[in-house]
Amino acid sequence: MADLDIYEFFKSQGTEIYNDAADFAGTNGCYYYRSKGNTDNKHKYLQGQMLVLAPSEGFIPSELWLRVRKKIMTSQSYQPARKVRNTWMAGKIKCGNCGYALMSAHSCGYIYLRCSKHTENKVCPGCGTVKMQELEALVYQQLVKKLEDYIRRYGP
Repeated sequence: MADLDIYEFFKSQGTEIYNDAADFAGTNGCYYYRSKGNTDNKHKYLQGQMLVLAPSEGFIPSELWLRVRKKIMTSQSYQPARKVRNTWMAGKIKCGNCGYALMSAHSCGYIYLRCSKHTENKVCPGCGTVKMQELEALVYQQLVKKLEDYIRRYGP
């Protein structure tokens, strides 16, 4: 519900506000638009965007909305998930010593798996030399064996 706190917040962020401060009585909602010619992300950058009071009643209390918005503004943005390039087991294999993820390393024509914690700061002794192709073959053989056992027990 758009009240004076909402008005002051957006004003302090450089947002263009269509209505007067007196109109922010705490009953209506508001619309937030990207201003013409502005290509910035309207959720991240409030400066130069447009705020207009809605004709309908608001339903989120301004205190709650402001608390959440300020938390979002202070939190770090996260990199979107990347696609797996090296192995179908990515994200499922961990170091047996410290539990951190194993990462791939290329050397002498082979792809090896190394403990990411060992690679970064040598705190973990690591998991030794693990060739990815050999590990994948071993895991695949075990999966096939498990499936064959399952089929023998329960049928196809």
